[in-house]
Amino acid sequence: MRSPGSRHGPFTEFPYNSPWLIADVEDAARLMGADYHAHGLEKNRHAVDVFCRSAFEDGLTRRRLTADDVFADFLKST
Repeated sequence: MRSPGSRHGPFTEFPYNSPWLIADVEDAARLMGADYHAHGLEKNRHAVDVFCRSAFEDGLTRRRLTADDVFADFLKST
C-alpha cells in the first residue's frame, strides 16, 4: 500500500484513506456531477453569482456584485 503522500496510484488527489473512500467519491459524483471540484471562474460563475446575490440580499454588501466584480483584478491580468 502506498503512503497518503504518494504521487502514484488511483488516489493521487485524495490526501486521506478510508474504507469508505471509493463509495464516498462515487456518491459525491452521482449527487454533484463528475466535476464537483470544478476549477476556474467560468465553471463556478453561477455559484459565485448566487453567493454575491445572497450577500447583497442579506445586507453584507452595499451593492449587488457580480463574479466579474469580485474577480476584476484576475480578469484584467488574463
